[in-house]
Amino acid sequence: MAYSDGFKRATRDLVEHSAELIAAHSYDPLLGKAWIALFMSDAPQSSAQVAGFLGQPETAVADVLRQLTEMGLARASGDRYGTAADPLVAVSSFLRSRELPLLAETEESLRYACDELADDAAAEAKRACERLETLARQIGLLRGLLDRLTAGGALDLAKLVRALADARDPG
Repeated sequence: MAYSDGFKRATRDLVEHSAELIAAHSYDPLLGKAWIALFMSDAPQSSAQVAGFLGQPETAVADVLRQLTEMGLARASGDRYGTAADPLVAVSSFLRSRELPLLAETEESLRYACDELADDAAAEAKRACERLETLARQIGLLRGLLDRLTAGGALDLAKLVRALADARDPG
């Protein structure tokens, strides 16, 4: 990337911030760094170019670029990588493929735990089951909102507003 020093500083700050954000979601921080480096570039980059910009080993960057491609967040053309044509569609796809299943698994696990407590006559078990059911319903609502928000391959805030309205007034 051949850009001004100010652009490079701003991009590096954004790269570091995205690394912190992605690490907070239990991903390799290099995923966020590499994606931002691609996103900020005017043209597709080789793994060596991205590695040089990030100051990271090329083998690690090449692996991360392959992961980004598999996630649909980047595209490859020969030995060059760029971000997906429409980043919102890519992020939406990623959320649908990663977060929706995790929310569904969590909801199922909570309901299973409550089923295990159902035969326990102790009052504390019943209260715990009520809390688990409440949390499972809330996660189900969140999963439903995310599903509706990302349906059709793009983030759509109008869908979120409609889904929230429906959740408040199902009738």
